[in-house]
Amino acid sequence: MEGCRRIIGLDGCFLKGICKGELLCVVGRDANDKIYPIAWVVVCVENKQNWKWFLELLIEDMHLNLGNGFSLMSDQHKGLIDAVKELLPYVEHMQCAGHICQNLQKRFNAAIYHTLFWRASKATTKNAFKFVIKEIETLNPDAHQYLIDKVPKTWCRAFFQPGRCCDAVKNGFSESFNLVIVNTRKKPIITMFEEIRFYMMVKLYNMRDVEAYMNNMYNTTTFIKAYNYRIAPMNESDMWPQTNYDPPLPPISRRMPVRLATSRKKSTTWNKGKHKVYKPTSNDSESSSVGGYGQYMQVTPPRSYEVEDFVGEDVEVENVEGDKGQANGVVEDGQGQANDVFEDGQSLVSVVVEEAVEVPNVQQFKCNMLDQFQIF
Repeated sequence: MEGCRRIIGLDGCFLKGICKGELLCVVGRDANDKIYPIAWVVVCVENKQNWKWFLELLIEDMHLNLGNGFSLMSDQHKGLIDAVKELLPYVEHMQCAGHICQNLQKRFNAAIYHTLFWRASKATTKNAFKFVIKEIETLNPDAHQYLIDKVPKTWCRAFFQPGRCCDAVKNGFSESFNLVIVNTRKKPIITMFEEIRFYMMVKLYNMRDVEAYMNNMYNTTTFIKAYNYRIAPMNESDMWPQTNYDPPLPPISRRMPVRLATSRKKSTTWNKGKHKVYKPTSNDSESSSVGGYGQYMQVTPPRSYEVEDFVGEDVEVENVEGDKGQANGVVEDGQGQANDVFEDGQSLVSVVVEEAVEVPNVQQFKCNMLDQFQIF
């Protein structure tokens, strides 16, 4: 027990094989908060006499004396309670909060009692416990009295004795060990004891030599170096003394600076009209290769574009591949051109507006399809 925390879990479980009886187990917690089986024995029945005999051997082997500085956690079996009071009068005997919660739900079938009970059980201060237990009393005085009769100092974290280095309110480590050996309990007694002994032998060996295979970064000594400094603890705000000082005021509200616009502002005449370009046929001109990449484009003589805007404005055209392209007015190679990107994403043709000719109801722009091609 030199490397374990000062808390012990006591529990019993039934054998599941041909041999009937109960397996009494004593389970501790190591410094890393892992289960550490200490002792186990098979008895015919779980009663005061058998628990007393088992505890006498345990006290002698672990030098528990009268129980000073140790805590026990159990399901509060009647025979175990009497044996502990007789042999370990100074030990802190805690109850498993899980068993109390199950019995509470059987008596008072409501989900709110389950929630409030765990809030009360895990409360770390007496004021927090009193606040929750008062809520239970308001809802149901009978449920409140039932919990008071269970002695809150045995199942509420706020009343646990210091120095145990464990804040568990459930006897989960004993139940975890019972789960590990659930299949082992189906076998004959001698075979069961041998398998438990082998399990403990392997566990002790692996945990003892584990640091020999780890990098120094994962050693306990390296871990402690990061926490050499500490922040002094203090009480929670509900435990602060009352003062006559003015309460602190919130920060003065101020208007955050507005982010400057980074995108280009569109003009009032931006893309107001829908523009169509004459789609050439295969007979208009011969196909020519572009840039040696095997991409082909129809090159046609100068043609007219029907638009509703003015000379110099951006136009939207329909390229030779059949999709509409956006004339974006980007300057390419120092020339003011309206660029039309084709469907294949590689060929770029430049369209320049030359002049405007008045026609009924619309303005007709005469544009020249230049023999300029660019490959992206």
